[in-house]
Amino acid sequence: MVIEAFQLLVETCPNDNLILELVTYFKSTWINGNYCLEIWNHALTIGPRTNNHSEGFHSKINKMCGHAHPNFFKFIDIFQTVEATYSVSYERRLNGEGPPKRRKCDIERDEKIRLNVNKLMMGDISLDSFLNTLIN
Repeated sequence: MVIEAFQLLVETCPNDNLILELVTYFKSTWINGNYCLEIWNHALTIGPRTNNHSEGFHSKINKMCGHAHPNFFKFIDIFQTVEATYSVSYERRLNGEGPPKRRKCDIERDEKIRLNVNKLMMGDISLDSFLNTLIN
């Protein structure tokens, strides 16, 4: 399904040099490259489909550092703060508290995607219609 979706997008994209460079890169790196489709394709994943949570964590640490190379003691202080925060969060989870509440818009978007993936898999909508639901 991913290969077919990629081909459909390529066929309908504008004839622009920057877009054609992106298509060439994506095809050579991800479609025909060394990366197995199962590693990077998370279209049917239930739950996080991106690594945004990891990126957010790294961004938080970078902001706490204030610059690229903090001194050793600042670095230790940052990790002690992070460890204390996550230890409290871990203890709360052990005591039965659920994870932080997700934003309503994220829940609604995930539900919309899940419903449309099911429609696609059942043959109720075409691949083209499915892709349009993702951008609207």
